[in-house]
Amino acid sequence: MAVNELNPCARFARENVILAGIWQGKGKPPFNTFIGSFCKLMNDLYDTGITEKLNGEETTVKLKVICGIYDLPAKAAILNMTQYNGSDSCITCEEPGKTVKQGKGTSRCFPYRETAEKYPNRNQAGVKLAMERGTERNRIKGFKGTSPLLDLKNFDIVSGTPPDYMHGVLLGVTKTLLYKWFSSTESKKEYFIGDKVKLISKRLNSIKPPESMERLPRDLEKNYTHFKATELQAWLIYYGIPCVEGILPNKYLEHFACLAEGVYFLLGDKISKNDLQRAHILLDAFFRNFSNLYPAGSCGLNVHNIGMHMVEYVRVLGPLWSWSCFPFEDCNSMITKTVHGTGDVTKQVMKIKEAQALLRNNLPLIFKGKNWKNLKPVANCEIAGAITEVPKDENTNFILEELGLSDTSCIKKVDRVIMVMLNGKKMYSGSYTRMKRRICNTFLTKRGIACSVKYFIFHEQTQLIFALVIPLYLTEYRIGELRAGKYLFTSTACDKCKLLLVNELEENLWYIDPKVNGKIFIAKMPNSYGHSVFK
Repeated sequence: MAVNELNPCARFARENVILAGIWQGKGKPPFNTFIGSFCKLMNDLYDTGITEKLNGEETTVKLKVICGIYDLPAKAAILNMTQYNGSDSCITCEEPGKTVKQGKGTSRCFPYRETAEKYPNRNQAGVKLAMERGTERNRIKGFKGTSPLLDLKNFDIVSGTPPDYMHGVLLGVTKTLLYKWFSSTESKKEYFIGDKVKLISKRLNSIKPPESMERLPRDLEKNYTHFKATELQAWLIYYGIPCVEGILPNKYLEHFACLAEGVYFLLGDKISKNDLQRAHILLDAFFRNFSNLYPAGSCGLNVHNIGMHMVEYVRVLGPLWSWSCFPFEDCNSMITKTVHGTGDVTKQVMKIKEAQALLRNNLPLIFKGKNWKNLKPVANCEIAGAITEVPKDENTNFILEELGLSDTSCIKKVDRVIMVMLNGKKMYSGSYTRMKRRICNTFLTKRGIACSVKYFIFHEQTQLIFALVIPLYLTEYRIGELRAGKYLFTSTACDKCKLLLVNELEENLWYIDPKVNGKIFIAKMPNSYGHSVFK
């Protein structure tokens, strides 16, 4: 469980995610018993709460479950309903789907329907009635019995059970599209570009992501079938369009761009009504055209959720990152690493969790991660690394003129700085030569100008740090009638440099260079929380 009232970076930190229950057995737990115990505990916390001393006074804090997030098989088990490939398996609406031929067998698809043909949305009362009437042999609207979640106080099963972004969009639809494009079994299809996979992989490996993206690009031909969710997210939003442009037929590229831009808006930390409307238009178009471009059997529940429901859940619950499985899967992976042997593994897990808590409380510096050392505080930031002579090149006279100096005796060159006013944000310049596989020197200024930092300049008299930057002219990327992909920009560098106070640099941009005809793409991150949220 994650505590919603914590700020996002702290909310999903491993030490703050609560391990509420653990199961050991040969199979899955009996969900009615397991989740039922959890609901009883949460009901007690909702009614009586926890009494703690805050500012010297005893205060009662009550807790409420806002939503639960699961992959599709777990959702079916917890809600006691039909699996994702069965009739009436959508928890949000009463769409039954239909059976279509696929390969040598059949598959259940969820076709796009016009407004007048759409099935109604579910509600708490209707779900409760269907659950109470349904049995294993006689399912009512997809339900085969009651779920313990019905007993959870002040919890709405429909609005509190959103489709998971990580499993549905990334490991589901995005991975399916990769398979369609590159798998040899699809070689006779119009969208097949597997014969160009080496070229696309070469473009991908030319891209150098910023520091906020932990995983570096991998060879596409060897690894696309087992990409991690973080890699699929980077492919969807940043890598995909630049890598397949000019190779994937335009109608498929436009279709993919609708998904990419729609998801990009829903990942934002500040989502306006216009953003939601734009995302709705794009994802609706993605859903509408899916069965026209790809086999109907591939248009499953994940595509249905993306096109029909995801925007509304963002409207109710907030951006996708605030209720995805990413942080919880991260904690699951940490739990599995603590297990050794085949005995009572629950004791092993709890001992490790206790040890970690004790270490964090008594030795907090151990968990701060890798930090820069020997920092030199100056007026507007802190300097990291060596302070060297300013190079004498075509920019020297410009720098002296801007600073009103006659020579370079009182200015020095700096490669890295830390912005204390921006929560210790690390900033790199292009002159930092140890940064080989990443590009971290592209920024957006407070005035909305994109630029690339050549190096930082330390003015010894004023103790201020300036940035020598190359402004970048940006042009919106767009494709098709919907002008999809507008969150990406193509970039052209300005001929003349500018000198800015380092305080003017606000956020890092992605500099995407697939090495194709000198075409550079620039993109903003959809949210400002970095790797702690945007995996």
